[in-house]
Amino acid sequence: MSEIESFKALVANSPALLARWVDYSDTLIAEAEADGIDVTKEDLATLSSVRIYAISGQTVGDWKAEAYQNLPAFRAAQELRELQAALADERDNRHVQAVESINNLSPEERLRRGREMSVGKVADTTAPSYSAAEKASLVKQAERMRGGARISFAREHGLL
Repeated sequence: MSEIESFKALVANSPALLARWVDYSDTLIAEAEADGIDVTKEDLATLSSVRIYAISGQTVGDWKAEAYQNLPAFRAAQELRELQAALADERDNRHVQAVESINNLSPEERLRRGREMSVGKVADTTAPSYSAAEKASLVKQAERMRGGARISFAREHGLL
């Protein structure tokens, strides 16, 4: 029986350990989600510092440091943050390398990566409020435009 299986069996057979495990793992999952990282109880059970706390109630080591070393979701989040930082700062030594890595991706991969990078950033979706006369004026302006410019104008002014 592996360490993780032994841990699960021990926790399942003790109401006190189960309660501590559920509370602690829920807290850690919420912490990870606040950082934009999806982690499961199964993932947390692989971390020795988390298992030790669930059994003893004493904190031993830094669970996040262990998670960054052992869990792919944490490593991916760290790499993504480093890439974002390098892209945001043109003076960063890694900026050129980060831009090249993005440029070398297929269009689909660029879209996926862009969506990953904007996780947690919510666009302002409140449409401006216009009076009826202002709205009519904007609609008339949009009618004089062609194709994409019309759509862009309408979106910019909250008409779509």
